[in-house]
Amino acid sequence: MSLDHVWALALLIVGFDLLYRKRAIPAGVCLGLAAGFRLTSLCFLPPFIIARQRPGEAVKRLTQLGLGSLIVSGLCFGPVAWRYGVGALTFYDPPYPSPSLVGYGTSVAVWGVAGTFGLAAAVVPPESS
Repeated sequence: MSLDHVWALALLIVGFDLLYRKRAIPAGVCLGLAAGFRLTSLCFLPPFIIARQRPGEAVKRLTQLGLGSLIVSGLCFGPVAWRYGVGALTFYDPPYPSPSLVGYGTSVAVWGVAGTFGLAAAVVPPESS
């Protein structure tokens, strides 16, 4: 079981904290490391930039944030991209079980035959005359 999303979320939270402490480069590094765990963490780059943008804010700091996160995430994924190329961005889609197997697993396998008939009788409305 993979818990990479926990580390990515932790780094995103630390990054936002650093961002509010006006430390753009360490916040970008945290965002880049979060992307190293989960590439979809880069979707937080626009919210980071919006949260950091203030009237009179220097473009330099916003550039530092963006470049810091992209460079660190590039360093994290560089070896993988070098070895596997674009194929590293694919994922394994396991086959989903058939509907009959799902139906069996949610009825007879759990409740037994008698329990399944009992649940069916409880769910089906009585016939009105």
